[in-house]
Parts: sequence; C-alpha cells; structure tokens
Amino acid sequence: KDLIIALGGGVVGDITGFAAATFLRGVSLCQIPTTLLAQVDSSVGGKTGVDLAEGKNLVGAFYQPRLVLIDPEVLKTLPDATFADGMAEVVKYGYIANPEILDMVSQPEYQEQIGDIIYECVKIKRDVVAIDEHDTGLRMILNFGHTIGHAYESLSFKKDRPLLHGHAVAAGIVSELYLSHKVCGFPMEKLSQVVYYLKEYYPAFVFDCKDYDTLYELMTHDKKNEAGIINFTLLSQVGDVQINQQVSKEKILESLDFYRESFGV
Repeated sequence: KDLIIALGGGVVGDITGFAAATFLRGVSLCQIPTTLLAQVDSSVGGKTGVDLAEGKNLVGAFYQPRLVLIDPEVLKTLPDATFADGMAEVVKYGYIANPEILDMVSQPEYQEQIGDIIYECVKIKRDVVAIDEHDTGLRMILNFGHTIGHAYESLSFKKDRPLLHGHAVAAGIVSELYLSHKVCGFPMEKLSQVVYYLKEYYPAFVFDCKDYDTLYELMTHDKKNEAGIINFTLLSQVGDVQINQQVSKEKILESLDFYRESFGV
C-alpha cells in the first residue's frame, strides 16, 4: 500500500517508475516532474524504463502513475541548458499536433506563457495515450525526432560526451524533417524555419557525429522497428503525421549530412 514518489527530471521519473512497476509486482506511483522535458513529456503516459548498452529504453514497463503533479514555478530554478533541453519536446508537439504551440514559443516573452505551453503539450499526450496506451498505433506519432535522436544520444555515451535528451531530439527533428521533405513532401520553407529556430537553442554538438556506420547500427536497435526494418514517424505537413515510414539507408545518411551542413558541424 506504499506510494513511491518520483521527484526530479526524466531520468529520475523513468528509473523510479520502473522500480514502482516491478517492486512487489507494482506499487502506487506519483510523478512530480521538476524539469521542462519531464513536465511536458516523460512524466505523462506511463512509459518507464532504463537503457542498455545496445540502445535506449530497451528494458521497461507501461505503468501509469496514480498522480502527476506539475508546478511550473520549479522551472525558474533550472539552468538555461536544462530548460532548453525540454524545448525540443515542446517543438515536437507543435509540429505533430498543435501549431499554436509553435506560435507561442516564437514570442520573445514565451516563458511567461510556460504554464499554457505545458498544458497544451500534456493535453496532446493525454489524448493520444488514452487511445493507444501501449504504443501500437497512434502513440507512435510521439516518436517524431526520436529514431535518429536516440541514435545521436546513444553514440554520445559511447564517445563519453553525453548529450542531454532534448539536445539529441532537436538534432533528430532536423534530420527527420529532412526525411519528411524527401519522402512525404514536407515543405522546404518550413524545414528551414525549424532549423533556424533550433539553432537558437541548441549549438552544434562536437563529438564525432560523422560516425555514420555506428549511428545507423544504433537505429537498427530502435524499439519501433519490425523485422529488422527501421520505421520512422514523418510529417507531410504540420499536424499531418505519417507513422511506420520506411526509408532507404541512402536517404537516412543524407539526412545526417543535412544536420551537419545546417549546423556547421
């Protein structure tokens, strides 16, 4: 009958949630996220887990918290880099579901609206998870930016230069919007806009992101894959998401080039 409380960012929430899901076959869990990334994304939806050397989130459970408590006031204590880390997930929600979020974050004083921004992101995730809790269909739209992003993140640990999750996802969004342009006809002018915006928040990372063979190998371990085929979540327009898109290795490598060229790596 005990309650386990996860007080912290996304890693704390994932590890604590996994412990709550498995200890005594499950005890009550409360998520109290203290970072922007955890508040807009990881604390909601019931995904818990840990990473393996082979890739991200390969051991875990779907385990819903009894309660999620979000207080935007705690964000005022965050370092700028940690706050920015969460903005990649905010941008993701804007592109997959609600372009009004993109309008809000484009305002100079957007942090004054951070409570409204968090609310809109959580609302999207709540509605998606209510339809597809176990990630078998609609919930895959939330993976936009993450197939390549997780590969960048995992490679950074192999290079002993770990990236924050949002930093890696920002790079993944750039590469996967390039794939969206090539495969689904996503407009090039909108792609240029998001590159400009993300460069404001995320300086190019300097570890060896030219290690394409390792990056591609890491993508082959993504949990969304089926029968050894890498599946992408791509966009044809803002809010028009195409799941389970299969892309040639040649185009995937082109998308990595596009990130490097766009960020001057």
